[in-house]
Amino acid sequence: MLLVLFSLISLIVTTLECNNCGKNEEYRCDYQCQKTCRTRDVLFKCVSEKICQCFCTDGHVRDDNKGNCIPISECPTCRVNETYKDSGIDCQTCENYQYVKCALRHESKCYCLDGYVTDEETGFCLIFVHLFLKYSEVKKHGASPCFERVAKKKFKKTQDVYKRREENFQNNSDNLFDIAHNNALEWMKLEEDNNALEWMKLEEDRIFLQKQRELGRPGCLAGVDKSRPRKKDMSKCVPKVYRHL
Repeated sequence: MLLVLFSLISLIVTTLECNNCGKNEEYRCDYQCQKTCRTRDVLFKCVSEKICQCFCTDGHVRDDNKGNCIPISECPTCRVNETYKDSGIDCQTCENYQYVKCALRHESKCYCLDGYVTDEETGFCLIFVHLFLKYSEVKKHGASPCFERVAKKKFKKTQDVYKRREENFQNNSDNLFDIAHNNALEWMKLEEDNNALEWMKLEEDRIFLQKQRELGRPGCLAGVDKSRPRKKDMSKCVPKVYRHL
């Protein structure tokens, strides 16, 4: 009698639990580790014991954020250079990568791969090569579209400066270094990042050597006149690092 009563109670409880299952769910006894959007393509063996509860029906998986069962086709499809994970950083872009520190976001979705940032213009993830790398390092890693776009915008800021001083470059060969140095300083004032100093020095040398070539005079970083900071010795060769110009 007690056995029959116990079986009846179990049947009632099971029926009630079955009726409480949500959309695209069914009550059954199965392993507890259910597939989610994030783990839908992961091949693993569930080591947990079987448990009787609501499981997603065939063709459905758990939404990582809301917990409801959705069709597999509705799971986020990550684009190129993206990966689907539980948490990540999603506020870094080509423009702000060097200035903005992003907090870790605990939301399951597609994030850029490590070393990639979001391109504001297309929304795709692009590899980021630090703008202030030396030329040899940029050549080694390759200048990505992200690098080229940021560099182009930064150099555009000084376009007017170069135009205003172009006549001085042509007519005042004795003062070329001072003009190039002032150009670099003026450009630095437009920058918010102090790390721009190294890049500015390279740009200063690039301008100086380029104009020296136009005037038929060699230039080199070797030889420094201590009475005038960074004064160039014109009798030396052009350094290797600048031969790409």
